[in-house]
Amino acid sequence: MRLTLLIASLAMAMTGCSNEKMAEIAASTQANLPTSQAQEDAFEGVIKTDIRDSTPDWKPFSSKKATEGSPNILASSAESVG
Repeated sequence: MRLTLLIASLAMAMTGCSNEKMAEIAASTQANLPTSQAQEDAFEGVIKTDIRDSTPDWKPFSSKKATEGSPNILASSAESVG
């Protein structure tokens, strides 16, 4: 989903489509997603024509945090280590 939005945004930016139109298309795409997925996929960066003016959104690539009080468990399995 993110890749589709990124490709669409880049195509519109290269063709000179206005930011308002890009925001409208992104909002309509997000509106068609289930609520939990739409909130999870919400892009919090800024896409500008020049990459130096853009702001990345690294949240989707950050590792998930365990809930408070979760036990630390490491499961290991080895086979044919003779």
